[in-house]
Amino acid sequence: KTRTIVADLIKTSFNEKGLKTLPNLSNTETRKNFIEFFNNLKSTSVNPTREQLVTVAKSFKDDIVLDNLSRSQLVAMSKYINLQPYGPDQMLRYRIRYKMLQIKKDDRSIDYEGIETLSVPELQSACSSRGIKIYGVSPGKLKDDLQIWLTMRLREKIPSTLLLLASAYTYGDINSTETLYDALQTVLSSIPDELINEAALTIEPQNVPSKDKIKVIKEQEDLIKTEIQQEMDSGLVIPVKDDLNLDD
Repeated sequence: KTRTIVADLIKTSFNEKGLKTLPNLSNTETRKNFIEFFNNLKSTSVNPTREQLVTVAKSFKDDIVLDNLSRSQLVAMSKYINLQPYGPDQMLRYRIRYKMLQIKKDDRSIDYEGIETLSVPELQSACSSRGIKIYGVSPGKLKDDLQIWLTMRLREKIPSTLLLLASAYTYGDINSTETLYDALQTVLSSIPDELINEAALTIEPQNVPSKDKIKVIKEQEDLIKTEIQQEMDSGLVIPVKDDLNLDD
């Protein structure tokens, strides 16, 4: 019940952001295609191919996604993966990173040993920790869902944070025909522009114009100022040495 409520909060928080038409700040074909992908999601009814979806999703690093989520989104994600959402944003990000790092190691172990080696309780536990609905779902369906997760995470290199958000979008309706790929497209269509701009800088960074870098730096400075003010208002400052890295 809690996960269903939190999943709705995650959907609402992302949809409220909306997606404006992004300026084409591209000087290479790859970066141009990246920006056009998001503009097409907003302005046209043509769905991208799965290949295009995977290519763009891989451009987002786990740490970049977490660093650009709002307070409400971090709290919702914490609850979704069974973490108590206490402390400032820096603390929440650290705890989410730690939990996702454990899941990532578990992904590799399950992939190596094979899903068929899992007992039903182990299968349910694995799916639950990844935000995949288990109540009222058959073991066969759980195996299929877990295999899709492993394929997207380990083979297609899609960040686990995006997959977790996609799981939240599909949570609650076991009869839905929407796939995790469809939910991933929905997540990408609703993420903040600041996150898109920062991810664009990681594409062929040696060819990024200075004006693009300055624009993203200013956006990140604004986010930092907001967090500092949040800590000052709460009177709670907890220094966290967050040197965990989720990215491959």
